[in-house]
Amino acid sequence: MTTRAQHRKMQQGEHSPSLTDERVAQLEEAGFNWGVNISWEDSFAKLVAYKEQHGDTNVPQSYEDQHLANWVMTTRAQYRKMQQGEHSPLTDERVAQLEEAGFNWGSQNSSWEDSFAKLVAYKEQHGDTNVPRSYEDKQLGKWVENTRIYYRKMQQGEHSPLTDERVAQLEEE
Repeated sequence: MTTRAQHRKMQQGEHSPSLTDERVAQLEEAGFNWGVNISWEDSFAKLVAYKEQHGDTNVPQSYEDQHLANWVMTTRAQYRKMQQGEHSPLTDERVAQLEEAGFNWGSQNSSWEDSFAKLVAYKEQHGDTNVPRSYEDKQLGKWVENTRIYYRKMQQGEHSPLTDERVAQLEEE
């Protein structure tokens, strides 16, 4: 069995007689890439590019780049393990990098609700929901733009992460 396969089993809670936590630590310290093709740094760079384009780090599971969507989901799971004191390949340095990039450790629903609350506050202050991309809260401007794009896709019968429930919420405002 390969080292990567043994490591995957360890992450699933199975015991590996030849790959110990100490050996995992040594390999990680040496920069061993547990993935087959794409390094953590490459995935992080993809995440930063996604945020620049979409205004957040909430990559949906339906996203065209399945590797990035899975990487985000796995990173959140690794963080939860880390918080519970379990072994996790996620390091403090990587957590700091992700937090600096504005990574959302929670679910996508909480992020959507946060953005929706910001939109409601914007409407109360400005009288409409026409948030320009140049608005001081760039993330809100981008979120509104993306939400409109998702709505158009939904209207055209294309796949969209926007749900009927969220559309109803938006229409009430």
